[in-house]
Amino acid sequence: TTLMAADFIEIGRAKIHFGYGSESFKQQSKTFAQTNYSLRLMESIAVCVRENEPALLVGETGCGKTTVVQQLARLCERELVVQNLSLQTDSTDLLGGFKPLELKNVARKVYL
Repeated sequence: TTLMAADFIEIGRAKIHFGYGSESFKQQSKTFAQTNYSLRLMESIAVCVRENEPALLVGETGCGKTTVVQQLARLCERELVVQNLSLQTDSTDLLGGFKPLELKNVARKVYL
């Protein structure tokens, strides 16, 4: 079950507090179906959020992983940045990397 109040949202056993007083989140989403599966998944994710634990969502394409997290972020009025990963994703895609430069090209711009 989902319970929404002025300063918290409760999804099953997970209760997440937030300091916002807005009423906009109480509107139901027209694109999200609150099925038993999606609410159980949202509860598990909400527990991870409450306990500040990482969560890895793995599943087939289109099974609702991103949608559940987007719905939870909308309910809690939090900004969400979505980063889609695949087997080809490398750590440099997330963290950045170094590009080797020749010192003469760098020094030339400083002294000219």
